Amino acid sequence: MPFADVGAFTVPDGVSDERALFASDSAATGWMGADLGGVQPGDVSAARSVR
Repeated sequence: MPFADVGAFTVPDGVSDERALFASDSAATGWMGADLGGVQPGDVSAARSVR
């Protein structure tokens, strides 16, 4: 994994592994998409999931 040390955070006590994994994956994916798309404060955006 080339970027395994990027974006790491400490999971607070009481947060299950499942919740921590979901938050770390979906939050990072959304953030990267917004960053690559040039989304700025005040912009409106939408997300779509395709299977």
